[in-house]
Amino acid sequence: MRTKGKIRRISRYLLLRAVLGLIIAVLGYGVYRFLSYELKTSEIQARTFSRLAREMTYWMAEGPSNSIRFPGPGPYDLRLGYSMLPQWIESLKARGYVVKAQCRVSPRFMEAVDHGVFPIYREKTQAGLTIYDRDGKEIWSALYPQRVYRSFDEIPEIIVKTLLFIENRELFEEGYPKKNPAVEWDRFAKAVLDTFGNVLRGGGKSPGGSTLATQLEKFRHSPEGRTDNPLEKIRQMVSASLRSYMSGEETWEARKRIVLDYLNSIPLAAIPGYGEVIGLGDGLWAWFDADFHRTNEVLKSLGRTAGAREMRDAALEFRKVLSLLLAHRRPSHYLISEREALHELADRYLKLLSEAKIVPEEMCKAAMEVRPKLRERIAQLEPVDFLTRKAANSVRRVLLNDLGIRSLYELDRLDLTVMSTFNRPLQDKVTEALAKLKDTKSVQAAGLAGYRLLEKGDPSKVFYSVTLYERTPKGNLLRVQTDNFEGPFNINEGIKLDL
Repeated sequence: MRTKGKIRRISRYLLLRAVLGLIIAVLGYGVYRFLSYELKTSEIQARTFSRLAREMTYWMAEGPSNSIRFPGPGPYDLRLGYSMLPQWIESLKARGYVVKAQCRVSPRFMEAVDHGVFPIYREKTQAGLTIYDRDGKEIWSALYPQRVYRSFDEIPEIIVKTLLFIENRELFEEGYPKKNPAVEWDRFAKAVLDTFGNVLRGGGKSPGGSTLATQLEKFRHSPEGRTDNPLEKIRQMVSASLRSYMSGEETWEARKRIVLDYLNSIPLAAIPGYGEVIGLGDGLWAWFDADFHRTNEVLKSLGRTAGAREMRDAALEFRKVLSLLLAHRRPSHYLISEREALHELADRYLKLLSEAKIVPEEMCKAAMEVRPKLRERIAQLEPVDFLTRKAANSVRRVLLNDLGIRSLYELDRLDLTVMSTFNRPLQDKVTEALAKLKDTKSVQAAGLAGYRLLEKGDPSKVFYSVTLYERTPKGNLLRVQTDNFEGPFNINEGIKLDL
């Protein structure tokens, strides 16, 4: 009896273990299937991030805001001036300026930013200082970058395919309309494992698992445009995910926008004679002296032309584009100090792109035979007409002083719009009239060639300046400030008279 009871207990124990094992296996399989499905489709991510993004709202209202958050010291935020807003607001208030309207943000927006997420909004591709006169007529506009794609459809297909091959091959994977473009889980997992492996081995670099979306967050908003630790990587991924789902659960249009913004925003070092180079369009012009419009036309016509000359032309233009897409990883290294290394890297990728059927074999061979010359510096920009800039420069000098900015270079790259009191039509007429006084006939026609006036001598050596204020109920408002000196010097404000 004891033996039979013992056998029954053992049987029940084995049966229980078998049942538990089966349950665990079924649950494990279910979890595996669930994770596989989620990582492919991003269904739960889409619901979660789109709901959070909907709750992260902002709006303008009159008066100072008591619910606002400002960006941190990312390159994009510093260049456009967003990071300096708190300091500038206080400085301007001390000078008598008043905050008439300011942004308000929702509690969810504040909560996210307070937990380290970058502010989520529709970011500008181009920005710069714009100055208007009293009637809204533009007297100054500086947009950077200067050469951009306006829409995804403007980008040649071969550029899109090449970019995705290099950086983010699964971005346009079809069949998954809700796919999270911020993460390629297989690459991310490999990057994590490689990182742990390198830690155990005592050092070494690991290949990144960044998508285009997270790279955008990095070089726009991470301090110094870098990923210094795993927490910063998570911050980029969460921010990129929220930005991708701003318009809802489906992300196809967001993925197109990511490619568009990426090409318009990649940092490509700085070149002497111009400064910081941002975006593929400005990069082609600055580093290769290439016509951005022509490059795109040549690459778009690839499927329509098959002549040897056209193929060589396309190969040269494509190699320029490829070089910049590769150089952005270490722009100063590849574009300035180690250019031969960039050529070698481009050769390797040309072979890979040919094997992947992205670049035609004939074009690949032609591209391997050319070495587009990189510029050392930009020798001379377009000539500056200082006479037409008198009003704008007057406002810019005031802004330099009020904001405590060191140079016009920095000022012009701020996302700043200024309404001035100038009267542009009148300013232009007075400037034109003063410019004519360098000619003898104009001096005579103006009645200035008489006794004790300009009876003799060279009228081109005489400089005139005019400052005109209008008395209004709001005070005396500056309407005209100009002179006929063809240079950046402002005679009205920069000269001292001894009477």
